[in-house]
Amino acid sequence: MINPMKKLPVIKHVKIDVWRKFFAWFGMKEIKLSMSSLYQANLVAEKFSYGSCCTFDRDGDSLIIG
Repeated sequence: MINPMKKLPVIKHVKIDVWRKFFAWFGMKEIKLSMSSLYQANLVAEKFSYGSCCTFDRDGDSLIIG
C-alpha cells in the first residue's frame, strides 16, 4: 500500500481472516481448491530458480503462498 502523505510504502501484516473479510466486502467468494491444484502450483514453482523458496498450503478454501 502506498501512503500518499509519506511517499514510503506502508506494510501491514494481517491474518487470512482479515483478507477474507476484505474480499467479501467486494463480493468475492472463495471456491474450493483441490489437492491436485495445490500439486500443480508446486510443479509450476519448481520451474523457477527461486521456486524452492516458496511454500504452498491450504487454509480452508484458500491457497497460502509463503
